[in-house]
Amino acid sequence: MNILQTIEKPSIRRIISKFSSDGTPKTATDLPESRHQRREILIPLSGKQRYMLNERIFDFEPGCAGLVDHFISHTPFYTGNDQKLLQLWVFLCDDYVSTSLFKVYTGGKYDIVLHLRLPSEFGKIIEQRWDLLNLQENVTQEMVMDFMRQPIELILDEFFLQLHHPASTLNREKLSDFLKIYIRTNMGRNCSIAELSKISGYSASHLSHTFQKETGNTIRGFIDRVRLDYTRSALNNGSKQKEIAYELGFSSPAAFWNWFRKHK
Repeated sequence: MNILQTIEKPSIRRIISKFSSDGTPKTATDLPESRHQRREILIPLSGKQRYMLNERIFDFEPGCAGLVDHFISHTPFYTGNDQKLLQLWVFLCDDYVSTSLFKVYTGGKYDIVLHLRLPSEFGKIIEQRWDLLNLQENVTQEMVMDFMRQPIELILDEFFLQLHHPASTLNREKLSDFLKIYIRTNMGRNCSIAELSKISGYSASHLSHTFQKETGNTIRGFIDRVRLDYTRSALNNGSKQKEIAYELGFSSPAAFWNWFRKHK
């Protein structure tokens, strides 16, 4: 049976954020961490995961949501302990909201089952509520729920509406627009031509030719620009070379630094 026909929309009963203090303090010094400018929301749909947010470890399962704020430390992607998960990630970008449905297998390996772009209005609502929450003093879990539960469930409503009644498809927008959104969402990580071909359903040669024709730029050149924008922002906010390398998918900090010196 198609996995998209079996998933159910969760009701949000708990929101984990930088204001949550009931998690276990992180002790593993080698645990990969990520920090970046973009805000993200993690919404588990099935399975249970131990996830690090703001230096604390929490149990993430259906019914909860996680708020990844600007440059808050969190677990990047998936680790070898993650398995049998289905999760919706919401990415709040400058002029759109991107949602990706991740299916995680044994050992943290995963596939992106679905990628949907939502109207920018949803992002504005979430951002406004999030900003207001951050301005409050002595924030409690109840306050987090009061500010953020309804906007998150609004995002879920729209995602499941588009899931069952698609308003737009890849064929109704330029292929290059779809690719740019996907690359920005993942900050260039796992965005090889082969992976992009798998996600979009088009051949590698068609992707490369169409992208350059529509944008005047190569896919590799666009990925480098996205990575450079992220790197400059991360360095200005104190991220370590190791963290940036992992976030962008480089094989090592040295490989990242060689690339950065060549392109900056």
